This record gives sequence, structure tokens and C-alpha cells, in this order.
Amino acid sequence: MGNTTAQTISYPDRLQNFGKNSRDLSSAQPSVMKAFWGLHTAAMADGALDTKTKELIALAISVATRCDDCISHHIYDALEAGGTKEEISDALGVAVLMGGGTSVVYATHVSRCSNSFPKALARKHNVMKLRRRCSGSNVSALIPSPALPDFQRSLFASER
Repeated sequence: MGNTTAQTISYPDRLQNFGKNSRDLSSAQPSVMKAFWGLHTAAMADGALDTKTKELIALAISVATRCDDCISHHIYDALEAGGTKEEISDALGVAVLMGGGTSVVYATHVSRCSNSFPKALARKHNVMKLRRRCSGSNVSALIPSPALPDFQRSLFASER
């Protein structure tokens, strides 16, 4: 079940904590977590549905199952995949349909969460851009250049 206590941790921090805890679990249960992440990779890969659509589905399920850590993970990935506010809103409507009244509460978490991540995505983008500019850095060649969707670029521009 989800956590209904007041939110005391930001969603970007929640995602970062999930990453650390996931690595810890992977150390303790390497075969289970390798299988899980393999399943995750396969399920989210482009197919008949693109990755963005799959992330929106995962976000709706996260809301319906009342999982704040899942919301954090999938809103980030949906935004990275190019999800728009309108698409996220539509996904939340389906989550409320399928999850009932408590899903309304968790759908409001998505709004707070999605407002937190544009700054984090912008910082990530700026860090990667700076690393690529560093001359003679071996690391810079390994860091991908994210192609930010127009939706995210407009959010970053409004924060200046």
C-alpha cells in the first residue's frame, strides 16, 4: 500500500533515494534485481506503444496503486520521454477512473512531483552540457546529450 503520511521529502530526492536503495537491493539480491531490471527494460522499450505512452501508463498505475516512489520514478521518465502536461493529465484521469477516490489524492501528488522535476532535469541537462564542454575529458564522450522536448524547454525558460 502507499504512504499516506505528509510528504517530507522532495520528489527528486525520493527518486535519488530509490536509486540508492535499488542498488543496495541489487547487491543483496543480484539475480532477482537483474531479472527485474531486464523486465523493466523490455517492458518500456518501444514496440507497438512508444516509451512515452508506456511511461504514462506506468504513471497512471502508480497513482491507482498509491505508490509515491513509483510516481516519482515514472513522472521523471515520462517527462524525459517527452510527456506533456496534457498527456499526463489524461493519464491521471484514467488513474482516477480505475483507482477511485484515493487516486484523486495521489493524482495531486503528480502535480507537485511534475513541478519539481523540470528543475532537476534542467540541472541534469546543464551538468551534462558543461561536462561535454570540458576539453580533454574522457567522461564527456560517454555522457549522452538529452534532446529535451519543447514542453520541458518552455518550463525551464519560465524558471529564469
